[in-house]
Amino acid sequence: GVYDGAKKTISNLTHMGTGTSDFDNNVGLFHTLHNGAVVKNLTIELGTCKGIKENFGFVAANATGTVSIDSITAYGTVSGVNGNGNNVGGIIGNVSGKDNKITISNIDLSVSLDNLGKNVGGVVGCFNSGELKINKVTTYTKSFQFAAKENVGGIVGFIQSGNASITDCNLEHTSSNVDRFVVIQSFNRGGGVIGYVSDSDVNLTNCYIYCPVGGSVNESTDYQGESIGGLIGDASQTDVNISDCIVVGKIVGATNTGGILGKLIGSSVNLSGDCQMGAYEEAAIGVKGSQNTGGFAGMISNSQINQKGIFITYAEVTGYYNVGGLVG
Repeated sequence: GVYDGAKKTISNLTHMGTGTSDFDNNVGLFHTLHNGAVVKNLTIELGTCKGIKENFGFVAANATGTVSIDSITAYGTVSGVNGNGNNVGGIIGNVSGKDNKITISNIDLSVSLDNLGKNVGGVVGCFNSGELKINKVTTYTKSFQFAAKENVGGIVGFIQSGNASITDCNLEHTSSNVDRFVVIQSFNRGGGVIGYVSDSDVNLTNCYIYCPVGGSVNESTDYQGESIGGLIGDASQTDVNISDCIVVGKIVGATNTGGILGKLIGSSVNLSGDCQMGAYEEAAIGVKGSQNTGGFAGMISNSQINQKGIFITYAEVTGYYNVGGLVG
């Protein structure tokens, strides 16, 4: 079916849960978008929404098959209870099944996904198998935050066995120069675009991340978080193509922290065009970590880097063990 919102707004969608009940599963405007579904031209504003257990999306908790979503504006806050809440996305929570072809375009995000569990993304929380295309995601209000325990991405939290193409995405936050503030936050596997990707092919083109990415900051100003990257937190057994992508801000973590990639295992990366990592002029922090810290990648193992374009780091790289301007 086709759901055309005709540029109207649905307001005050509300869920009050505990984060532990089955009633806290599969929450969204739609429970599931099935093969052939189209949703377009709609603004969704949440009321109070907290206590998600599994699968939440402003448009749909789940999607499977061939699904198209276009011209959606999302406003509101989704909060977990005691760090519960898996597969949470600004548009779709969870994509599962076989032969998926998900196309998402022209998205405006002004959302907060806070105190959640794992697989949390600004657009899609968890994507399992098939083809994912995301094009033109912006944050016009410059106000958003994504925070969870693991697998947190500005666009997608977790990709498994998929073919993903993410283009023309611009995530910008107005408070990014605050030293102790992290906008995209994960204790394990956090990235400006993708938190964690495994056994997949990924293409990132014209992605601009202008916000702090990392773990939390404790009272002693030590940074926390494992596998933190400006674009991708952790890539395992994956082919990654990066073209004309820019990260501007602080990237902070404890282990495997990189301006572009946090950790790369058994993978290949092709760089083309002009890729940059830069720091804010207001904050003297570029890439900061404890162990394995690099301007491009924190840690690379059994992998290959093919550079056909230019990569420049305009940022200070600091740490305690295994610190490099390019690779920790």
